[in-house]
Amino acid sequence: MGDLDAVAEHYIQKLSESSEDLIDVGFELGMKRLLSCELSPESIKQLTELKDNRTFSEEETHAVAGALGGAMADVDEFASAQGYTDESHPTWRNEVYRGVVKGVCTAWRQVCERMSRRRPGAN
Repeated sequence: MGDLDAVAEHYIQKLSESSEDLIDVGFELGMKRLLSCELSPESIKQLTELKDNRTFSEEETHAVAGALGGAMADVDEFASAQGYTDESHPTWRNEVYRGVVKGVCTAWRQVCERMSRRRPGAN
């Protein structure tokens, strides 16, 4: 039997490749939460610091789930309807969280660009 860590990494990669729809759902939710002014500056800071993460620690998972607020129930419903379960796709929540972080980072970059243009003395 091979190294279990290597096998696990192999399947994490394979499952990630097949979960673009989960990342897209998370992306839309992240954008929506930020552009609806539903995130605190502290949450935005936490999430933008996670932009390069492929996986999240338990603490980071709580930060992302907190940013989703009540929308996590919608995510659970979507995932279930698409056939994602913890048994068949144990990393599905991680993929949604990656999308949320990408969505928040994309929206925040746009907001920052707009804020810098509106600053007194900025051209």
